[in-house]
Amino acid sequence: MRRRLLTIAMLAAAGSCGGEHSPAPLSPAAQRGEALFRAHCAACHSIEDGGNISAPALGGIVGRPAGSSGFAYSAAMRNSGIIWTREKLDRYLAAPREVVPDNEMAFFGMADPAMRSDLVEYLASTRATEP
Repeated sequence: MRRRLLTIAMLAAAGSCGGEHSPAPLSPAAQRGEALFRAHCAACHSIEDGGNISAPALGGIVGRPAGSSGFAYSAAMRNSGIIWTREKLDRYLAAPREVVPDNEMAFFGMADPAMRSDLVEYLASTRATEP
């Protein structure tokens, strides 16, 4: 009985007891980025997989090919050949029309590099999830 209790305690301490667990806390930069996402992006974008609003869901975007998440993308985005890295997201957020000419997104860019860095940090912390 004592061995079983120790095993259960060890599993619980490791977060492996089969129950729900909360995601890792966001870094301060990702927390600021989440606030920026809510203020500037959430009207059109969701983080949840399949949660397309008037723009594609962005959960798990880092490492994903542009135009690949089941949204009705513009031909410019589908044919861009972009794989979304942190660096590419930063460049895109700074000047979307320069990175993907003829894209249809109604966003003209975010000039502040610190804001872009925080937003990219938040996007990189997300994972695709079911709505």
